[in-house]
Amino acid sequence: VPMSPEAEAMMEQINDDADARIAALRSAGEPLSDLWVRLGAHVAKLALIKCVSDYGRSGDWKIQVHDIEWAHKFVVWCLERTMAEAATRVADSQTEAQTQRVLRIITAAGPGGITSSTLSRATQWLRRSEKKDAIQTLIDSGQVVSSMVETDRPQGGGTQVTTYVATSLLTQTEAGT
Repeated sequence: VPMSPEAEAMMEQINDDADARIAALRSAGEPLSDLWVRLGAHVAKLALIKCVSDYGRSGDWKIQVHDIEWAHKFVVWCLERTMAEAATRVADSQTEAQTQRVLRIITAAGPGGITSSTLSRATQWLRRSEKKDAIQTLIDSGQVVSSMVETDRPQGGGTQVTTYVATSLLTQTEAGT
């Protein structure tokens, strides 16, 4: 299926941009930079599928700029999600995997954070020492902050509980920057 001249020009630009992105990621030491090598091929295949599905059996197929744009946005989104998920799920050791899992639990709790008792219930699969080490690693690395929060009791008198919040969920003001 042929491409319009504008679509061909856009594909050339996409390939050039991909090469620049790969070089930047490699120079930054990103281990997943090679995911971007086939960006252009994936875009071209999806644009072809979109074009053919839009025009059906008419046989008047020609890949247009809007097909390329749609495919490019979709492929970039997929690659970025893959890299983000790999960063939070791929680990070099069991300890790192456990720490990443604890961070995912804390992050999933949202900007209000998670109390230590709720985190303990959610991480019952960890031994106490492993849980303590994972939390301390996350605090030391600046990925999580802890704070003491006063709670109210219906019968009067409050108690303090420790709350953990992922720093990725904090605004710059809250994070102290």
